[in-house]
Amino acid sequence: MADDVITIIAALIGAVIGSLGAKLVEEFLKRRAEKVSLQRTIVNQYLLQLQGAIESLWYRLDTLKKRGARMVTQDKYFEVSTLYSLACVLAYRRILLLEGVYSKIEQAKRDLGSFLNERLIGIDSILENFQTSTPFYRYERLILAETVIQRIGDRLGTHTYLEFKKQYDDSSSGVEESLKPAKDFLSHLSKPDIGYFMEELKQIAIRVGDETRIASSLIERT
Repeated sequence: MADDVITIIAALIGAVIGSLGAKLVEEFLKRRAEKVSLQRTIVNQYLLQLQGAIESLWYRLDTLKKRGARMVTQDKYFEVSTLYSLACVLAYRRILLLEGVYSKIEQAKRDLGSFLNERLIGIDSILENFQTSTPFYRYERLILAETVIQRIGDRLGTHTYLEFKKQYDDSSSGVEESLKPAKDFLSHLSKPDIGYFMEELKQIAIRVGDETRIASSLIERT
């Protein structure tokens, strides 16, 4: 009789442990699936766009470094394209903040959210502290960023280059006049300033490329 009781108790314990184990495994798989889904969302909706914006700005700056920052005032194409490239980088810094994406990135990939927050703040600080004859103040940078921000469904994104150019070329929109401080700032950058800015952008693009699994085109650039 005692053996029967022990057998029954052992069976009950085994059933409880088995049930608990199954629930733990189920919960683990659920959490892993949620994390993978969050990672994909972050990559597809934010990181790929940020990487592209940073790389585009790097190439604009590379041209200005080689041919002189005054190109911004001498060539309409470089004026509009450089302003758009800088606007998109600043816009994604703003979007990541407004959408609360930094904390989501940190959940999906430890230290990446804090890295991006620190480095994008650093980019903003670089623009603030360049010793040029035409300073680029915080709210002038916000104006540039918000010129390209738009709502896409339930999230924020940026205008296409064509949409930005249409606004910029429309004299009634006031966009060109609003962005004059940004244009003046870019046209007065020195080669050392441009080079330093490019190196900071490169480091961010390479790290983001590691996360998107699309290697940055800037890895081999100097």
